[in-house]
Amino acid sequence: MANKISNHNRFEAELDTIPSQLQEALWDLRQQEREKLAAGWRRNLSFLALAVVATVLVMLVIG
Repeated sequence: MANKISNHNRFEAELDTIPSQLQEALWDLRQQEREKLAAGWRRNLSFLALAVVATVLVMLVIG
């Protein structure tokens, strides 16, 4: 009888890791999405900067 009582929660530690693994996987997905968005912003801003530099150069050459 004492043996059944002492090990009735032996799988509780394993069950507690499942939500943390899910949270970790979701955090990784969110982090990857943030990195994709950041890369897109950097690309768009670099195109904008190139357009501004090209416009200034054209104004200096023509003007």
